[in-house]
Amino acid sequence: MAATIQTTKSQSWKGQGPILWGDYDPATGTKDMAYMVNVEAFPCGNRTLSTTLTKETSTIKESCSGQRLDLEEIAGPAEMTFTLELQHIAPRLLAHYLYGVAVDKAAGTVTAETLPTVAAGDNVFLRHPNASSIVIEDSTSGTPIELVEDTHYEIKSPEHSHIKILALPTSPDAVQPFKVDYAHAAYVNIAAFTQANAVRKGIVFNGINHNGRKARLIMPCCSMVPGGDYNWLSDEPITMQFTGRVLYASELGNDPEYGNFARVDWLD
Repeated sequence: MAATIQTTKSQSWKGQGPILWGDYDPATGTKDMAYMVNVEAFPCGNRTLSTTLTKETSTIKESCSGQRLDLEEIAGPAEMTFTLELQHIAPRLLAHYLYGVAVDKAAGTVTAETLPTVAAGDNVFLRHPNASSIVIEDSTSGTPIELVEDTHYEIKSPEHSHIKILALPTSPDAVQPFKVDYAHAAYVNIAAFTQANAVRKGIVFNGINHNGRKARLIMPCCSMVPGGDYNWLSDEPITMQFTGRVLYASELGNDPEYGNFARVDWLD
């Protein structure tokens, strides 16, 4: 009786709710969690999570009437795709969007970082952002000439480690290249295109309807790829988009709850 009541309840759907993702890893995951590991929540500024299902068919035409009418329809491949749009961006999401890895860089110090040959008016930047305690010296042997801030150079943005050369020391003339000593605070680094073009991820949506009712969507194995543009310079909050296919998860072996593609739980 309980199952009958659940399947007969209906409602309109205007869903919100947190989205989680994790790595699909049959080697270390468990079947009960659809082989998802390292599961973490996205930031809460998510716009849409939509799915599209298609199923190809082909037809056999009859040959008796002379009109070649449809006689039989044969089922073909099925496909489930998704689109995910986010407006709150976390480093790991941005790294995935750029086919890279988010790496935590610890605070540190740098000695004698070499600048290219520069002239007055040139702009330079340092290897590490969040720079402080900047000291610039020339390459004079013995006792190098130290450049004076706001006379020989200006720190345009310490967060971006952006420096503008104002003038070159004279009397005596400075010897290039210039060397920079500085400290830097911790930051997150992403090197683009250092990972495979598509990553197998699992996505979980803990849906909350406008009336408080809930549902759960689990897509254990997805191929997530960036979609659309990422507007680095914009007057409005930008949207990061991922698209992809829900892949056949053979390891789930036609599990009665998960199936091989996706699971939806309609909750009381």
